[in-house]
Amino acid sequence: FGTFSPEGAVYMLKKLKERFSFPIEAHFHSDYDIGVATTLAALKEGASVAHVTVNGLGERAGSCPLEPLALSLEALYGQSTGIVLNKLTELSKLVEELSRFPVPPIKPVVGNKLFGWETGLPSSLWTNAKTENPLIMLPYHYSLTGREEPVLYIGKKSGKDNVKYWLAKTGLSLDDEGEKILLQKVKDLSISLKRDLNEDEFRELVSRVKEESACNQ
Repeated sequence: FGTFSPEGAVYMLKKLKERFSFPIEAHFHSDYDIGVATTLAALKEGASVAHVTVNGLGERAGSCPLEPLALSLEALYGQSTGIVLNKLTELSKLVEELSRFPVPPIKPVVGNKLFGWETGLPSSLWTNAKTENPLIMLPYHYSLTGREEPVLYIGKKSGKDNVKYWLAKTGLSLDDEGEKILLQKVKDLSISLKRDLNEDEFRELVSRVKEESACNQ
């Protein structure tokens, strides 16, 4: 059942309920990447059981993933599932390790890059508002699914707050002018590498800025 649309599932459920009185279970795959939406539609229409797998493991494009379905039911529809949501990330990592199927970094709910920003504007918004209003940049609080506080990445789209964050993270420091020079070097290297930078690369750029500054004095 990877070809049902949510509307198709609703239609089928209605027809089944007209003819049968037994409980109906929803079993949908993600061939069109709508397994969660179709399962939600079926549950809303009266299906009593949803078939899911951790991380969406399954044949072809996989089965309806547990994590976004459970979170959607609880957070969007106000339905208690009995699932301990703050264990979802831990469970996902365990299944990833045991199954040897890597979880994409931007996979909903459990991807390791969901709670973080490289781009300057959202990084600044988060930095300035996270204490008073942590949901200003988030669809739900990160702790709900067992995640740690969001992080800032450093790369071609970054701004000054990303630089300050990484300087603090690495215990390094530069003056204002040095930070501006560093930001440009970060952008240049990130564009060259076609990815965000890691800590070693950042430290190397900071050292380079300091060396150039010393030579110019």
